[in-house]
Amino acid sequence: MPKSLYLLTLCLCFGCVTVQSTQKQLNSGNYDEAITNALKELRPNKTKSKAQPYVFLLQEAFIKAQERDERSLASPAANMNLNALEARRRFNGAKGKNSPHPPLV
Repeated sequence: MPKSLYLLTLCLCFGCVTVQSTQKQLNSGNYDEAITNALKELRPNKTKSKAQPYVFLLQEAFIKAQERDERSLASPAANMNLNALEARRRFNGAKGKNSPHPPLV
């Protein structure tokens, strides 16, 4: 009995760490990585109740990444700046990651 309780506690801790690490990536500005991690967690079974935080994290990360990329593309030197090309590639890549998935909400 104590072993099973220990394993259950350990599994719960690892589950929380994953949501917390995705939230930490989102808060630190790693939006692309947060999107990738949220999608990875949602792929197996997006209807489970434990997947709900990932849906909100995915929405928030996508909005923030889109705003960041639009700001960098709207800069005055966007036509001559290689960072703008990189932002456009990330923006198009993020759209492509989300397109094959049906609505989550």
